[in-house]
Amino acid sequence: MGENRELPQITIIILNWNGKEDTIECLESVMKINYPTFQAVVVDNGSVDGSVGAIKASFPDIKILETGRNLGYAGGNNVGIRYALENGAEYILLLNNDTVVPDNLLTVLVEASLADRREDVLGASIYHYYEPDRLWCSVKKWSDESGRFDGIHPQGGNEVYETDYVSGCAIFMPASVLRHIGLLDEDFFLTYEETDWCYRAREAGYNCYVVSNASLLHKVSVAIGGSDSPLACYFWVRNQLVWARRHLNKKGRRAVWRAIFGRLHKGFLPPVTLGKEGPLTKRALWAGATWVRNLRANLNSKSNRAMLIGLYHYFTKRMGDCPEDVRRWTEDAKSARKQGQLSC
Repeated sequence: MGENRELPQITIIILNWNGKEDTIECLESVMKINYPTFQAVVVDNGSVDGSVGAIKASFPDIKILETGRNLGYAGGNNVGIRYALENGAEYILLLNNDTVVPDNLLTVLVEASLADRREDVLGASIYHYYEPDRLWCSVKKWSDESGRFDGIHPQGGNEVYETDYVSGCAIFMPASVLRHIGLLDEDFFLTYEETDWCYRAREAGYNCYVVSNASLLHKVSVAIGGSDSPLACYFWVRNQLVWARRHLNKKGRRAVWRAIFGRLHKGFLPPVTLGKEGPLTKRALWAGATWVRNLRANLNSKSNRAMLIGLYHYFTKRMGDCPEDVRRWTEDAKSARKQGQLSC
């Protein structure tokens, strides 16, 4: 790619919120990157677990921007993006703190960008940290039929594949695009903010691609307690509906509503099974009792409650962070898992 002076300046932004162990492991891999003109910046989102001190002890020269409170994925990363733009970054890589990257990641992304894609948004093939051969996220294409993004798994090589959006786990953003369309929308707070930003970029004439031979490992959904946690359920319902209203046609919006109501129906109304043994009356009574028991359990599910709250907040146009109850339910569930107990 020529002499160092010809290479674009890149800022890697790593957002930390009470995740010092993951962030330190991520930084250990980032510091081995062989691309010569980049800076790593940590944005600490008001951590209370001693993150800042631990990160400084392990990496004394790292730039840490402290927000003082939890601004969410969008707000915290925007703090880092503003810093990067003010300090001459030509590209910005938003990188989740629960990732581990190879030493050639930036080289591969820059080569793809300079190959006639200078103003395109690029992403990587993302694999599970604990199952490195299992692909988690790559090319995503929206389906009006299913009401979700379908994953397409490229077969490796040096190919670049167009995608509807790039996962916020690792999103390579040209500074020129950020200056044109603006930063992440902080109303989303968590989830769908990168999808919204990519759709805004595409609507402004830019393209999104996944570079198949750019890869990294990701500890999926560590910070939010898993994809079915109350936190994930709340933001999934509310933010997907907001994103759909902004960017999808009527058919796509109807598909989103079908998917959400299908999940709510499944979550609250358990199936009725009569069974095949014994008299019909006995089987019906047993099935009814089982159904009532399962319904009570579903009504007590914190994740189901979180979905209903998310739906209510969509209609009342409440954006930003989730209610404290939803966050507390998630922390309780994470603690229960650590103790080997049944989570909500």
